[in-house]
Amino acid sequence: MRRLSVPAVSTRLRRSVPRPARELVQRAVALRHFDAGVVDIPPLRAKRRHLLGLFRDGDHDSFVEAGTYLGDTVDFFLPYARRIVSVEIDEELWRKASARFSDHSQVEIVRGDAEQEIPRVLAGLGEPAFVWLDGHYSGEGTTRGEHYEPAVAILQNLSETGVSPGTTIVIDDLRLFGRLPEFPTLESLISTARAAWPNARIYTGLDSLVIAPQPA
Repeated sequence: MRRLSVPAVSTRLRRSVPRPARELVQRAVALRHFDAGVVDIPPLRAKRRHLLGLFRDGDHDSFVEAGTYLGDTVDFFLPYARRIVSVEIDEELWRKASARFSDHSQVEIVRGDAEQEIPRVLAGLGEPAFVWLDGHYSGEGTTRGEHYEPAVAILQNLSETGVSPGTTIVIDDLRLFGRLPEFPTLESLISTARAAWPNARIYTGLDSLVIAPQPA
């Protein structure tokens, strides 16, 4: 008898099991993951579509990023953003990304610590931007700045320099705040955002924290 592969079995089960039973199975799997302490990372495609949705919802033209790494998020936003500024602290990664996007006049790869560079970049733009904070230290092949995860420090600095009305700030890897000792607590992240922008809309979305400062 032919043995079915795992995908084939999954497909056949989805077709043969009634919907209520499927939902029970999915709930049981989810509970097992929860009990085991499994924290899933959203698929990359889903995360980027989430970002693009927020970018479009805010009617943004400029994309500003902390943590260029290989430049794949910059590449994704090329068809959508009129201007892209990405900050990378590691010299080798900065050099490679600069070469990768040398033919794209709307892209600027800035070398430096995002804690200082993101506020400087936003002050220079003079318009509301979509800000993607994904610049934490990631081990070998990356470089650490003053903080392992600088999001809280960046928000504190932005509260002093200010942001243009209509700016959207999105912080990645929300699942890790307060979970890993190297990351700030979730409470400190949210309280810093609230102290900086008391009227901001602050909500979660696909492993991220979204901060949308509102006019006073």
